[in-house]
Amino acid sequence: KRLQRRFAMHPSKFFLPVLTFVVSHEATYLVNAEIRTFVGKIEATDEYVHYSEGFIVAPGYVDVSNLKFTTDTKDGSTGDDFKAKSPNDDGIGDDDGDNNRLLAETSITYKTLQTVDIVLVHEPKNCAKSKAGCDWTELGIGATGDNGDISWCCTDDAIAEGLCDYSEPAYGRMIVNRTLFKGHHRTIRVFDAPNQEKYIKNGMMELKDGMNEDDDASGMYVLIMANCLTTGREVYVEGEYSWKSKHGYLPGDLFDEMYFFAFLVILNSILVVLYGLAMKKYEDAQIPIQKWIFAAMVIGFLETCTKYFNYRIWNSDGKQHWFPLYLGLMVGVSKRAFSRVLVVMVSLGWGVIRDDLGDQMRKIILLGGTYAGFSVARDIVAVVQVIENEKMSVHFE
Repeated sequence: KRLQRRFAMHPSKFFLPVLTFVVSHEATYLVNAEIRTFVGKIEATDEYVHYSEGFIVAPGYVDVSNLKFTTDTKDGSTGDDFKAKSPNDDGIGDDDGDNNRLLAETSITYKTLQTVDIVLVHEPKNCAKSKAGCDWTELGIGATGDNGDISWCCTDDAIAEGLCDYSEPAYGRMIVNRTLFKGHHRTIRVFDAPNQEKYIKNGMMELKDGMNEDDDASGMYVLIMANCLTTGREVYVEGEYSWKSKHGYLPGDLFDEMYFFAFLVILNSILVVLYGLAMKKYEDAQIPIQKWIFAAMVIGFLETCTKYFNYRIWNSDGKQHWFPLYLGLMVGVSKRAFSRVLVVMVSLGWGVIRDDLGDQMRKIILLGGTYAGFSVARDIVAVVQVIENEKMSVHFE
């Protein structure tokens, strides 16, 4: 009866902290770092392109100057034609004896023009936020034939459909429609010899308002790389490339969220102090559930602190450091487990019409621990599986 009277007089003292805690914001960490790493090969193929997306708040830039491009070799020797993709390749030796790739032994006259194309284009808001995403051909990247098939590269099939021509700058290159394309385009010429290294000149691509017809340069961008000459070499790429907005390296769509977490840190600290002082003042009338509520509020405060400082470090350094990232993940899982356990306890009447839950308390705690274990595993896997550099095939698009 004493509990019933206290609950009837001051229900908010029981539920307000719980509700504040339960509805607190849960930001996702499943976003790409803005100083990104590329380690892998760009195959000589017309079947797909490599791409990476990011959100920029203008003025900003994307810088690929630190990426190193190395031509492929079988084993560092001067034996085979180094994976030239001709049906006449015997796969054994240098057929014409000039220690060169097989392009020198074919009728193709573009052997010195193998080029890796790199484009950066702004995705319009109306399609960038849609589930289907943007059609890159409408942005000037690639082309669609009469049969509906998409071609990223200027190949014999694309030429037969009238999507490009045999002119020297076009054949074996990414199809870029200069009428539609409003972004940045960089190229790097591929050497005929193996193990040759190159960096991109003018790899800094600045993004400012008013550069295109759309005055607002802020938004989602996609960086696309293609090595289209199918008879050419594979190219290994390694290094870091940067996406930076006017405020720093933090993704542009998360910048306001950082300040929201700063607000939550202040709000939660006030709630923790006030609730703690109230518990101290009326400690003679305390009931057990109030300690659980206080512990949940402290965990919520710690979660907002870890997320705020993770964003601050990310914004200044360009990368998420493992300690604040995984500490925030663990604290966030603990908060969610605590909130769910509290809701079950209150629903069973603890602190309202019952002084204790008996054997049910142990079951509730076990259920909360099980939930926390599975949630930690899920969140860690989700973080580890973030892919910064993806492939887009002609069939998927």
